Amino acid sequence: HRASTLKRIKGHPRVLAIQDTSELDYSTHESTSGLGYLESDQQFGIKYHPLLIASTEGVPQGLLQHRFWTRPLWEYGKKDQRHHKPIEEKESYRWLETVTYASSQIPAETEIVNIADREADIYELFAMKRSANSRLLIRATHNRSLEDGSGTLFQSLQQVHDSEQIEVSIGHRKGQSSRKARLSLRYTRVCLASPQKKSIAPVELSAIEVHEPDPPDGSTPVRWVLLTDLEVNSSEDLFTYVRYYSLRGLIERYFFTLKSGCQVENLQLETAKKLTNAIATYSIMALKLMFAMYESRTRPEETCEFFLNPGEWIVLYWLIHKKPPKKQPPTLQEAVLWMAKLGGFMARKSDGHPGIKTLWRGYKRLNEACCLYSITQTYQYPFVYKP
Repeated sequence: HRASTLKRIKGHPRVLAIQDTSELDYSTHESTSGLGYLESDQQFGIKYHPLLIASTEGVPQGLLQHRFWTRPLWEYGKKDQRHHKPIEEKESYRWLETVTYASSQIPAETEIVNIADREADIYELFAMKRSANSRLLIRATHNRSLEDGSGTLFQSLQQVHDSEQIEVSIGHRKGQSSRKARLSLRYTRVCLASPQKKSIAPVELSAIEVHEPDPPDGSTPVRWVLLTDLEVNSSEDLFTYVRYYSLRGLIERYFFTLKSGCQVENLQLETAKKLTNAIATYSIMALKLMFAMYESRTRPEETCEFFLNPGEWIVLYWLIHKKPPKKQPPTLQEAVLWMAKLGGFMARKSDGHPGIKTLWRGYKRLNEACCLYSITQTYQYPFVYKP
């Protein structure tokens, strides 16, 4: 899968390397060994940190890396002790390691935009030595001091007038559905002071503030402060980088596909190691479906053959149309729509594009139908069972 991902991005001038952490909860699986604590000492499971590669058009290309780990129970409640450890001994070091790993795998001629949410607002990440093709686009959470003593990061942005507006798609959030948001932008250059007691040089970055002046009723207004070492030379650059960060939602959709579609948290396996092996297998299927779904929106006329083999798309055509297919394979858009219909998608004009959940259900039905088709081709009917 890693090799296929690298092959797909070959020739791309720029790709997005999106990383995030999720928790896989197996608290009710009392017989599973090797689990660690999550948010409390009564909640057990596995921590999961993947690296998802996407095109700048917003199409997932695949995963380059998995990180699974568990927290031993004897460490629970010792966060303050870990706070004083060097970054290399902290869990948060995974953000730096993942950036380094992406650079080691992706060719130097392809620029890498490393994207992460507020958990990755780590001074060592901004200050670390990176390859020439590696860039950062990180959402800030800390109101850091400026090196010249003139104030803080957030104060410096408040002194800048809004310069542009942009409309972006906001993904589904807890209690709120996905929507379009009209956002105002402002930008400035900042030099962040090194945190106290850390012998690290100051870091100069671009700071972009994105805020929603008029959110819909009942919606939480969008506000992002983005820190980046990408060059900002025009309004178009601002629009581009904000759109890139909005694509971070792809990794949230990936987690949703694993948990709600593949239902990996319902797996009944004996050990944490077996669970991580199973999750790795499901992750390839999840990315395959996501790639097909998003690719069908950007290149609808592409043939479905890179996604479905002839046996699969022939069975899919039979299931939908109840008659033999044409010799020419359907387009990717047609195949995705038909699979979604198998999963319960109504395909009304007001329904928009099919989602990943209906696509996953439809793909499961298609696989079951393909298995039955294979059996009927292998055995001649009617046959008499002879014990």
